[in-house]
Amino acid sequence: MLTHEIIQLSRVPETNFRSLIQQALNHALWQYVLYFNDDEDIKHRVLSLLNESFSKLLFRFFCLQNNIAAEFDLQNGNRYLTFKLNDNNWELINLSIYDSPLEFASETTSLPAMIPAQKFDCSQIDEFGNKIIRWITPPEKQVLFTYLHNNSNKENFLHLSLPNGLGQLYKDLFKRKERGKTLKESDFWKKLKPLGTPDFIINHKPDFYITSWAGPEHWKFFYASNAQNFPKIKTHSPKNKTILLHRLPAFSRLFPQFNETLNFAKFLN
Repeated sequence: MLTHEIIQLSRVPETNFRSLIQQALNHALWQYVLYFNDDEDIKHRVLSLLNESFSKLLFRFFCLQNNIAAEFDLQNGNRYLTFKLNDNNWELINLSIYDSPLEFASETTSLPAMIPAQKFDCSQIDEFGNKIIRWITPPEKQVLFTYLHNNSNKENFLHLSLPNGLGQLYKDLFKRKERGKTLKESDFWKKLKPLGTPDFIINHKPDFYITSWAGPEHWKFFYASNAQNFPKIKTHSPKNKTILLHRLPAFSRLFPQFNETLNFAKFLN
């Protein structure tokens, strides 16, 4: 993949941008009921879940605006977005970039494409005695890598205001879950309403990059890596399989029509 093949989502209308963040916030607040940990900072964890959901929604927005006939599964309970495109099953893995701006467009092709190590099964041995890296999920599945870049070393792109008492609400609901009781999303919003409405302030707009993809023919090139190898990248797992983006094919190559026009997006120079 080359730099000018990377798509950057840009010029998203303000109303759409706020609406997507609101949807992502609503999803993150509910999802945290399932991931609740009493030792975590709630605001930090909700913001992390929001980033994941926001990236899914940004990619879906891009597809809708550029006539990409992708069928999305937004309610599968998975933190990764699954979709079907051209009769192939896909999974979107988004990575968040923190701390500092990318000074040059060429830095994007050196970003790591990372997949949690637990998604691989390395138990197979080839005829030469080498371990074969194999994707655990269906072999026809392909993975698209996107990046949500905070592009500031001073502040997060979003400031959240969460109501007092939210932590206790999560504790109460999580205890119900531990007792085996079914949690309904409608119950969560009903109990949240008296506490106040969660809100947000947009400090600045982050960059969103649609980059490369990988399939079964690429797994053998991924190598083992730890999260600390890439301190600016937020990963879902401390242990990953990784390859640099420039060694993978660009998602944009699958759509020659993009050379003519892109709606609400552009190619990096």
